[in-house]
Amino acid sequence: MVMEAPPSPQSVGREFVRQYYTLLNEAPTHLHRFYNNQSSFVHGGLDPPNRETSPMIGQKQIHQKIQQLNFRDCHAKITQVDAQATLGNGVVVQVTGELSNAGQPMRRFTQTFVLAAQSPRKYYVHNDIFRYQDEIVSDDECEPESRSENEDDLVQERPIMNEVSQIAQQPMSYYNPNSAPLQPNMPPVSHHHAQQPTNITHVIPPQPVIATVNG
Repeated sequence: MVMEAPPSPQSVGREFVRQYYTLLNEAPTHLHRFYNNQSSFVHGGLDPPNRETSPMIGQKQIHQKIQQLNFRDCHAKITQVDAQATLGNGVVVQVTGELSNAGQPMRRFTQTFVLAAQSPRKYYVHNDIFRYQDEIVSDDECEPESRSENEDDLVQERPIMNEVSQIAQQPMSYYNPNSAPLQPNMPPVSHHHAQQPTNITHVIPPQPVIATVNG
């Protein structure tokens, strides 16, 4: 039997980013299912600048924090995804881009994840740190006039699209829909919506979420 080569850290990171920010847009109350009881979560969205933020530990605390953040109609413009291998076959993923929540103007952010491996193609978020990088960004600042049409085309044609396509036949799982619900009568994730992640721009082309259901 020929052993399959493990996916590259870049492939793991980019596929995770596609799934995570799609769910952030479509069903943010389910984001806690990417984490488990050992996970650590820091989100600076509600804290003053330069203030140290205590991490939320475990799926229950993370779910409560996500509820406080009140994510609604989030739109993410991802400009860069960097990924590296780390200890225990894990993957460190750093995301930079712009995020709008509840119809507010875009704000620049960075988000760093440590994906811990549970099996060769199954991961959970062990660490998550999110920080806004500046004040609110106007629409004019989001789209510099100096950028040419050719430069826009180059951004959209980044080679990571090919990498994501290559792993389409090698499903990886990050999201655990079978975790115990933390709210009564929590509605299931609508998978047919997840087939149109139109709000993640410049990084990953629309395609179905792959093998996100465990068991």
